[in-house]
Amino acid sequence: MTGKFDPWIRFFSEAVRAQAVLAVDRIDALLDWKQHALDRLREANVRGVAARIVEDLIGYPMLTPTTAAQMYSVSYPAVNTAIRRLEHLGILQERTGRRYARVFAAKDVLRIIDAR
Repeated sequence: MTGKFDPWIRFFSEAVRAQAVLAVDRIDALLDWKQHALDRLREANVRGVAARIVEDLIGYPMLTPTTAAQMYSVSYPAVNTAIRRLEHLGILQERTGRRYARVFAAKDVLRIIDAR
Protein backbone atom coordinates (compact mmCIF):
# COMPACT_ATOMS: atom_id res chain seq x y z
CA MET A 1 0.00 0.00 0.00
CA THR A 2 1.41 3.35 -1.03
CA GLY A 3 -0.61 5.55 1.31
CA LYS A 4 -1.53 7.90 -1.54
CA PHE A 5 -5.24 8.33 -0.94
CA ASP A 6 -5.63 11.85 -2.30
CA PRO A 7 -6.30 10.84 -5.95
CA TRP A 8 -8.91 8.28 -4.86
CA ILE A 9 -10.60 10.72 -2.49
CA ARG A 10 -10.66 13.41 -5.21
CA PHE A 11 -12.14 10.92 -7.72
CA PHE A 12 -14.79 9.71 -5.28
CA SER A 13 -15.66 13.25 -4.16
CA GLU A 14 -16.09 14.40 -7.76
CA ALA A 15 -18.39 11.46 -8.50
CA VAL A 16 -20.54 12.25 -5.44
CA ARG A 17 -20.65 15.92 -6.40
CA ALA A 18 -21.67 15.11 -9.99
CA GLN A 19 -24.50 12.84 -8.79
CA ALA A 20 -25.69 15.52 -6.36
CA VAL A 21 -25.81 18.10 -9.16
CA LEU A 22 -27.83 15.70 -11.33
CA ALA A 23 -30.23 15.02 -8.45
CA VAL A 24 -30.78 18.74 -7.83
CA ASP A 25 -31.36 19.30 -11.56
CA ARG A 26 -33.91 16.47 -11.60
CA ILE A 27 -35.69 17.86 -8.52
CA ASP A 28 -35.80 21.32 -10.11
CA ALA A 29 -37.24 19.84 -13.32
CA LEU A 30 -39.92 17.95 -11.35
CA LEU A 31 -40.89 21.07 -9.39
CA ASP A 32 -41.02 23.11 -12.61
CA TRP A 33 -43.24 20.44 -14.20
CA LYS A 34 -45.56 20.45 -11.19
CA GLN A 35 -45.92 24.23 -11.23
CA HIS A 36 -46.57 24.23 -14.97
CA ALA A 37 -49.20 21.48 -14.59
CA LEU A 38 -50.92 23.34 -11.75
CA ASP A 39 -50.91 26.53 -13.83
CA ARG A 40 -52.58 24.63 -16.68
CA LEU A 41 -55.23 23.39 -14.27
CA ARG A 42 -55.92 26.92 -13.05
CA GLU A 43 -56.18 28.21 -16.64
CA ALA A 44 -58.65 25.42 -17.45
CA ASN A 45 -60.54 26.09 -14.20
CA VAL A 46 -59.92 22.53 -12.99
CA ARG A 47 -60.03 22.06 -9.22
CA GLY A 48 -60.89 19.41 -6.67
CA VAL A 49 -59.53 15.90 -6.87
CA ALA A 50 -57.81 16.56 -10.21
CA ALA A 51 -55.64 19.23 -8.56
CA ARG A 52 -54.93 16.90 -5.65
CA ILE A 53 -53.82 14.18 -8.06
CA VAL A 54 -51.44 16.59 -9.83
CA GLU A 55 -50.01 17.68 -6.47
CA ASP A 56 -49.00 14.05 -5.84
CA LEU A 57 -47.88 12.92 -9.31
CA ILE A 58 -44.20 13.49 -8.56
CA GLY A 59 -44.39 10.85 -5.82
CA TYR A 60 -46.97 8.67 -7.58
CA PRO A 61 -46.52 9.10 -11.35
CA MET A 62 -48.65 6.03 -12.11
CA LEU A 63 -52.12 5.34 -10.74
CA THR A 64 -55.34 3.49 -11.28
CA PRO A 65 -58.79 5.01 -10.79
CA THR A 66 -59.51 2.56 -7.97
CA THR A 67 -56.30 3.47 -6.13
CA ALA A 68 -56.89 7.18 -6.66
CA ALA A 69 -60.47 6.92 -5.35
CA GLN A 70 -59.13 5.27 -2.19
CA MET A 71 -56.19 7.68 -1.79
CA TYR A 72 -58.38 10.77 -2.04
CA SER A 73 -61.50 9.34 -0.37
CA VAL A 74 -63.72 10.17 -3.32
CA SER A 75 -66.12 8.13 -5.41
CA TYR A 76 -64.98 6.15 -8.41
CA PRO A 77 -67.06 8.33 -10.80
CA ALA A 78 -65.51 11.50 -9.32
CA VAL A 79 -61.98 10.23 -9.78
CA ASN A 80 -62.78 9.00 -13.30
CA THR A 81 -63.99 12.49 -14.21
CA ALA A 82 -60.82 14.00 -12.75
CA ILE A 83 -58.60 11.56 -14.64
CA ARG A 84 -60.43 12.23 -17.92
CA ARG A 85 -59.82 15.96 -17.45
CA LEU A 86 -56.15 15.33 -16.74
CA GLU A 87 -55.96 13.14 -19.84
CA HIS A 88 -57.59 15.87 -21.90
CA LEU A 89 -54.98 18.36 -20.64
CA GLY A 90 -52.17 15.94 -21.53
CA ILE A 91 -51.07 15.50 -17.93
CA LEU A 92 -52.02 11.82 -17.70
CA GLN A 93 -51.93 9.13 -20.35
CA GLU A 94 -53.66 5.74 -20.24
CA ARG A 95 -51.05 3.00 -20.58
CA THR A 96 -52.93 -0.30 -20.86
CA GLY A 97 -55.37 0.20 -23.74
CA ARG A 98 -58.02 -1.61 -21.71
CA ARG A 99 -61.45 -0.57 -20.52
CA TYR A 100 -60.97 -2.09 -17.06
CA ALA A 101 -57.95 -2.22 -14.76
CA ARG A 102 -56.57 0.84 -16.52
CA VAL A 103 -53.29 2.40 -15.47
CA PHE A 104 -52.58 6.07 -16.05
CA ALA A 105 -49.16 7.68 -16.04
CA ALA A 106 -47.74 11.17 -15.96
CA LYS A 107 -45.38 10.54 -18.88
CA ASP A 108 -43.49 13.80 -18.40
CA VAL A 109 -42.78 12.96 -14.75
CA LEU A 110 -41.54 9.50 -15.73
CA ARG A 111 -39.34 11.03 -18.43
CA ILE A 112 -37.75 13.40 -15.90
CA ILE A 113 -37.24 10.62 -13.36
CA ASP A 114 -35.69 8.32 -15.98
CA ALA A 115 -33.41 11.02 -17.47
CA ARG A 116 -29.80 9.97 -17.42
